[in-house]
Amino acid sequence: MKRIGIAVLSAASLLAAGTAAAAEPQWNYGQIGWIQSDGFEDGGEGDGFKIDGSIGFLNNFHFQLSYEDGTYDGTPDTDWDGYRTSIGYHEAINSNGNTQFIANINY
Repeated sequence: MKRIGIAVLSAASLLAAGTAAAAEPQWNYGQIGWIQSDGFEDGGEGDGFKIDGSIGFLNNFHFQLSYEDGTYDGTPDTDWDGYRTSIGYHEAINSNGNTQFIANINY
């Protein structure tokens, strides 16, 4: 099954629009997206929405949360929803900060 996510609103891209490519990643963001899927040879279609967000804290830590909800019209029809949480650590590994070590624990 092919699954395509399209970001509709991304606060991260709005905040980072004027920054250089060498800037450190922004850990504070929120975004809303649309999810669309198509089944193989008339296997059905699905769609839904997605909400993501992240908060940086204590200089080197971040918390991320993602939620998805949608329907699949096929055989059988299916409603689905789910979430994912992550907590992580990030540290610059060079002097200008554009290369970082990132470790996440996901649930």
